[in-house]
Amino acid sequence: FADIREFTSLSEKMTSKENFSFLNNYLKRMEPVVDSHGGFVDKYIGDGIMLFFGDPETEGVREDALKCVNMALEMLKELDNLGDQWVRYGLKEQLQMRIGIDTGFATVGNFGCESRLDYTAIGSAVNKASRLEEAAENGSIYISEDTYNLVKESIEAVELDPIYLKGLGNFKPFKVLKSVDSSSVTLELGE
Repeated sequence: FADIREFTSLSEKMTSKENFSFLNNYLKRMEPVVDSHGGFVDKYIGDGIMLFFGDPETEGVREDALKCVNMALEMLKELDNLGDQWVRYGLKEQLQMRIGIDTGFATVGNFGCESRLDYTAIGSAVNKASRLEEAAENGSIYISEDTYNLVKESIEAVELDPIYLKGLGNFKPFKVLKSVDSSSVTLELGE
């Protein structure tokens, strides 16, 4: 899960047309990043993006997790690259994104009813990723211990104090600092 921190209050200062243009511009820049890493955009929820790896295609759990973390780092960089465009929407400060990632099993398929089906993922891993995103600091990526254990050889991350995740209890997250995987571009979060 990824979303722009405090976007709701920012959007209140924009006209509907500006809001529409802003979101489309932002999402148009994020989707190619997701695609280039093999992710699947499940849905847009306002400024939020729900996406997953491993379906319809997978390269294995570890590789999918690593691609997801590298994609998240690139999404943060892409948001920074858009900084000069935000001025036209009256934004004075650089926007910040927060991202939550978990690795686990999910049920993926068409959910809904005959008149309206939605191809999506549901399950505990989806809930954890959503809660991690909500808990993440501005401009940061929080990953679960399950994800960390899969990618720890290829990234630099710090273990954070346990946090309370609504509906899940206390949870130990890791904050991603940078990718050190030699098979991918080295991406690093700014201080």
